[in-house]
Amino acid sequence: MPIPHHSLNPTMFVFLNGKLLPESEALVPISDRGFQLGDGVFETMRVYQGAPFRWVAHLARLNHGLATLGIHPPLPDDSLHDAVVSLIDRNNASDCVLRIQITRGSGQRGCSPKGADDPTITITTHPAPVIPDPPPRRSLITSRFRVQSDSPLASIKSTNRLINILAKDEADKAGADDAVLVNERGEVAELTSSNIFWIGDDTIHTPPVFCGALPGITRAAVMELAAELGIGCNETTCAASKLASKTGVFLTVSTWELLEIASIDGTPVTPSPLLKTLRTAYRELVDRETRA
Repeated sequence: MPIPHHSLNPTMFVFLNGKLLPESEALVPISDRGFQLGDGVFETMRVYQGAPFRWVAHLARLNHGLATLGIHPPLPDDSLHDAVVSLIDRNNASDCVLRIQITRGSGQRGCSPKGADDPTITITTHPAPVIPDPPPRRSLITSRFRVQSDSPLASIKSTNRLINILAKDEADKAGADDAVLVNERGEVAELTSSNIFWIGDDTIHTPPVFCGALPGITRAAVMELAAELGIGCNETTCAASKLASKTGVFLTVSTWELLEIASIDGTPVTPSPLLKTLRTAYRELVDRETRA
């Protein structure tokens, strides 16, 4: 079940450089380095009952990304939160997907960031997916494109996502839902827009971030839940050729929470009843933190 595509909506507002504007009026210069070069970072998060889930963690990762690229935050943390709350309220988007994107702004032609000192910030809301019960199961292929485990970009959400795009295109053309990204050593890193776990001997496993995995916010929440539930949780390397033989493979992503993997490269994956326990615990965590 795909997330609904977002199209221009004359009644939808966006936040652009300090202003709430109708989506159709929110324009970014063609010289913006985000458009020209993918020079920026973004965060995507779920909003439940008007509150961005795990806001502090998302904000920390956003600021880490800005520091990595050497982009000065265009707003103080408190002002950014106020802008998010204002947009959610203006769009009556109490249950939505929220995206914050910050680019280096406009600058001279070419790669040099010299002189690009006025970042562009956009904040948008999008329809949240309706997660049925039971949730949909996903099919995967293994991408031929490789991620570099030692890349400083592996730990941030850069707006330049070409490897992820090409891998997702592979999956689309193969009739699969998503693709497994593998590093230069042949180890599983992540999926194109989510982290991956598997279950063995009542212990959950996920690739270490040094394999090239993004330190996902939902990933961290699941690892915390495992500790609360007394379930073992290990960061474990896994050869791509071995992933399909694992039991209880599932993905984690802010928009869809936890989703079970049905097959990898055409090989069925054995399910695990422990995933239902984790999914229930995650929903309880969302409810608990939303009410706080």
